[in-house]
Amino acid sequence: KPVGDPAALLDEVSRTLNRFVIFERPTDADACALWSAASHAYRQFNIFPRLGVISPDKECGKTTLLDAVDGLTDRSFKCENITGAPLFRTIEMFSPTVFLDEADTYITKDDKDIVGILNSGHKQGGSVIRCVGEDLTPRSFSTFSPLVYGMIGSPHDTLLSRSILIRLFKRKSSEPIEDLNVVERPE
Repeated sequence: KPVGDPAALLDEVSRTLNRFVIFERPTDADACALWSAASHAYRQFNIFPRLGVISPDKECGKTTLLDAVDGLTDRSFKCENITGAPLFRTIEMFSPTVFLDEADTYITKDDKDIVGILNSGHKQGGSVIRCVGEDLTPRSFSTFSPLVYGMIGSPHDTLLSRSILIRLFKRKSSEPIEDLNVVERPE
């Protein structure tokens, strides 16, 4: 539905994100709000960066931020573990906004397959080719879609270069936040 004042809406989203997450930089909530809004029209862009949410340790707010951003995107597909084949097939079938939480537990820098899929999917025309069917016919699968990943540590440098990076740290006891109560979306 139409948005009356897009700038006011983005400001409100940014203020809302700041209620639940302590960001490293004041502009990080704005970046998340803009990325989320743009994800609804990602096909209008030749390049659509990944949104990377990283931290040096657990309990820094990564999952909370992913849950909050999830409520702002269209056709979200959330998972805490996936391999390359179901990832590119899901993107091809549903054109979702992909949320990969706990990515440090299954996306390793040595896993060339999934890193290649994540890297190729930031641009229009990104794809992988796999042989399918009994006669093993080569087929192209699209990998272009909005994608958010949350992980402890840093991703592969090629994924890093394709990402808007949001670094989160443990909050200080003097930094109050609210608990995010996520309500599941209706199917």
